[in-house]
Amino acid sequence: MLINPEDRTAVKNKLGFVLPPLNLMYLGASLERASFSVKIIDDDLRRMGVEGVARLVERINPFIVGITATTATIRTSLEYIKAIKDRLPNVLTVIGGPHPTFLPVDTLRECRDRCCCHG
Repeated sequence: MLINPEDRTAVKNKLGFVLPPLNLMYLGASLERASFSVKIIDDDLRRMGVEGVARLVERINPFIVGITATTATIRTSLEYIKAIKDRLPNVLTVIGGPHPTFLPVDTLRECRDRCCCHG
């Protein structure tokens, strides 16, 4: 399962842009070519919210959940991970995108502090 988080930034919402998550679509197509079943949740379009997405992920119960994050959405992406891990503590979660690519240590630190440690 791949998730595009809701972008809550004022600039994006004032402009009213809702663009398809091409990054996740490319990744999903590559995974499907390798015989994986892929579902993409575009919450920037659907606006289900963190808990709505977490409930859907719990119902589907995937083996792996990947989420993308820009600097503008990193905190929201971590909220999704926390909500999903609260419901499915053993699911493998992966975070990628521009923010984790350019600030990997900061992303790991934020994830550790905010959402990824259980027990």
